[in-house]
Amino acid sequence: MSKASTLGLFGPATVDEPERAAGATALQTAETRVARRLARQRRVRWGLAVVASLLIANALAGERGVVARLTAGRTHADLVAGIEEVRRENAALRERIRRLREDPGEIEAIARRELGLMRPGERVFVVKRPPAPSGVRP
Repeated sequence: MSKASTLGLFGPATVDEPERAAGATALQTAETRVARRLARQRRVRWGLAVVASLLIANALAGERGVVARLTAGRTHADLVAGIEEVRRENAALRERIRRLREDPGEIEAIARRELGLMRPGERVFVVKRPPAPSGVRP
């Protein structure tokens, strides 16, 4: 074993070459461990970023996401408006039924309008349109 001369803090020092090689190997091993740890931390950070991105995308566009909730809210409002319209129509139909049951004038008005009926002694006047001038179409 040969001895190499090195300059230490307090003067010249001698170190065996195998010890120096072992120290260099230990230093490389420590650097390798640090590099591996940093690489693993980067992979973990990237993985967390990907998972977080997927969760955010699912929260926005997923089955129960914000977009789905907004669409469901609009659909609900449309359905509520439709229900109110049907309720108004039902109330109007109930009122018409009541009038038909109770008011003979209503039945008479429908008979006159739809069946062309008239009372005894009434006269019917038929109004015709005058012929259009030639060359002009109605």
